[in-house]
Amino acid sequence: MGKMNQNQTVANQKLVSPLKGSVAKTKAKKKKEFKVSVDLTGNVKIVGRPDFNTRAKKLIPKADQGMDLDRRHLVHYDEEIKPYGELVIQKVVAKHGAGTGAVIKAALMSRGCARLPSSDEALYQRLITEVNSSVANLVPDDASINKAIEIVRANLRKLRQQWVHDPEVLRIFSEMDKNNYHQATDKLKFQASLSLLITGASTDITAAVQLINKDLLDLINGSQTAHELYILIGELENSVTFDISQKASREKIAFTNEWRRAREAHEANARSGVDNADEMLAHLVSLIEKY
Repeated sequence: MGKMNQNQTVANQKLVSPLKGSVAKTKAKKKKEFKVSVDLTGNVKIVGRPDFNTRAKKLIPKADQGMDLDRRHLVHYDEEIKPYGELVIQKVVAKHGAGTGAVIKAALMSRGCARLPSSDEALYQRLITEVNSSVANLVPDDASINKAIEIVRANLRKLRQQWVHDPEVLRIFSEMDKNNYHQATDKLKFQASLSLLITGASTDITAAVQLINKDLLDLINGSQTAHELYILIGELENSVTFDISQKASREKIAFTNEWRRAREAHEANARSGVDNADEMLAHLVSLIEKY
């Protein structure tokens, strides 16, 4: 395990340096209209991304607006805030029904949010907007890199899920005491390499993805066993997300790391049937820096 911790440290160091100043902003795409909806069965769907609120917009001084800077999340929107927000709202609606709006309004007020809307739908949108705009979770940095990190992390997550459900991979792990040990490890390394391939047009984002992938492949190829490789992929999934920005303070990194650990615990409890809707809502809004 000592070697794995060393690998993770190397990952955190290597994934920062080659990207700084090397990626320009990507041409803006047409933005989807932000909307939070709850259907008749209680399922929640968040479409698009909310605009930043006033506090978040002030994070980058006006003098820097023309530079290659944007606001980057430590806890990412598409990967974490959005799906977690959907789950939290769904659980709160299931528990409180017609009283959901009042519960969400109280949670937002506990963080100092004012001038709150009256309709449930508008409150859902305000909730996600405030969480997405939390200055405690934002650093001024290159937004193209942020999107690239989300892509790489999603690829690593898909790879681990593939391994969990692939009978051939499960067979490889069950036969580790046989003579095909090194051959099996090489096969998993090859699968990991394929999962990092990207296709499509060359953009600033894909260039950033390729730079990250180069370092990941060095670490993957350095794994000695299949079990070591599996653990490494899980650690890389987190190290790609965390500590990537040299502009993030130690306090922000510690705060968002702890917030994520608690989120994972809340999600696990919720999916196992535990009634923790109120606890999940309190945890979601805890990402909002108090006004």
